[in-house]
Amino acid sequence: MRKESFKTILLAVLVVLSIALTQQLWITMPTASGIPSSKEKTLQADRNKLNEVNSISDVINPQSFVISFGGKDHTVLFSDSHGIWKEVLPILRGYFEDGITVEDITPARWEEISDIRAIKMEFGYSMPIGILSSIVGGKGPGIQGKIIALDSILIPVSEDGVIYISDKFNGRFFRLLGKINKDKVAFLIDQIGSQYNYDYYSSIRQVYAIDNNVLVPLDLSRELLKIKVENEINVEGLKQASTYASTLKQIDIFASAFFGENFDFVKKIIQTDGSVIYMYGYGQKVLKVSASGAMEYVEGLDNNKATASTDITESIKTAVQFVISREITPGQDIYLRDIRPIGGNEGDKRKGYQLLFANRINGLPVYVKENPSQASIEVQVFGKQVTSYKKLLLREKIDVSFIPPQRPEPLAIYEVIDINAEIMKRDLGLTGDEDKVFNDIMTKLASVQLCYYGDNASDKGELIPVWKIQIEDGTYFFDAMKGNIINRMKAKI
Repeated sequence: MRKESFKTILLAVLVVLSIALTQQLWITMPTASGIPSSKEKTLQADRNKLNEVNSISDVINPQSFVISFGGKDHTVLFSDSHGIWKEVLPILRGYFEDGITVEDITPARWEEISDIRAIKMEFGYSMPIGILSSIVGGKGPGIQGKIIALDSILIPVSEDGVIYISDKFNGRFFRLLGKINKDKVAFLIDQIGSQYNYDYYSSIRQVYAIDNNVLVPLDLSRELLKIKVENEINVEGLKQASTYASTLKQIDIFASAFFGENFDFVKKIIQTDGSVIYMYGYGQKVLKVSASGAMEYVEGLDNNKATASTDITESIKTAVQFVISREITPGQDIYLRDIRPIGGNEGDKRKGYQLLFANRINGLPVYVKENPSQASIEVQVFGKQVTSYKKLLLREKIDVSFIPPQRPEPLAIYEVIDINAEIMKRDLGLTGDEDKVFNDIMTKLASVQLCYYGDNASDKGELIPVWKIQIEDGTYFFDAMKGNIINRMKAKI
């Protein structure tokens, strides 16, 4: 009897408990109000678009920032250490609205304004105006249609609502007039100028009284480091039994980003030299990770994707997103360095582009001897399809050693040119005495850049500081501490 009573009580308790839990479930279940409204969906779409814009602007950004304090006093930054680009984007957005006046100016006027108090952003290549519109989140046509492309933007403090744009490839220079507040620009210039340790630059014209407005460094405050580096993808672990499995798993993770949900159907081949090849279908998609750590991916051309869009803006956005989504080491400071047209023969709708990306370490661009294009990443894109991706990226190791104290600062540009005057004299076909040769070299000098240079084939695994000097159509790399030529090539890099 007691047993039956216990069962009855237990059953009653379970019924009460089930009712309570059911009530709690109805209380916590989302009602119709929890279903996203059309407005919320629109807001989420806007957030996604903003995230995409932010990602693109992280990669498509100026190669250098020239800060002019007025007159002959300048500094040049090769990375955005002060967050200038993010501060400037909202200002530039205002020029993609109605009511913007665009005026042509002369090359001489462009040179004149380079000395006024301003920030100049140099991209180093011809950027389609549609890309800038996408980056800033332009809401209307504004200057689009009035300007085709640009390579530099100059924002002066002195002229209200005015910015200047250069399109040297097409020989055009513009003055843009709008109603945009530029107080942040003045603040940034004051902030950078208040620091006692910025690098001091001035023009060749002002320093040497030679007809050339290119800026050269006169006093460098930075403490240069010799940096230990390694390949971003290290396949050396495949050569040792203890690290074989973990290394292969890591490479598999890298590779899966290229094949997505089809990765389970990918054939993997490990070669005797340590290279790993991944193949999908009958060579439709192939990825090779070489023993040197270089990565190369090729994909068969899909006519539907390749001709889906002939708009250069869409193609560039496709390529940039492809690069971002396959980033291995976060924070590598990768940036777009050049855009080159490929294909597009008469009657062929498959017009494509090659995009070259580089990276910075310690705030300076990195160049590698073995890489002919001097790009960390090369991408070929047709329409909305990436057909080729090559990557050889060096990343910094924890080990960092200082330059020996007897030479903590690099040689000055004039010292480097004096050391190599005879070689450059022969290369450039110059004649005359030392003074004339020096003046001729300085007249022809097109750009000066402090950067890092490495020999990926060497066992040292280090980057050294170098001066990269462009003269006419050639590029020289000089050891910044010793002055000797590291490399030279008949191409602008």
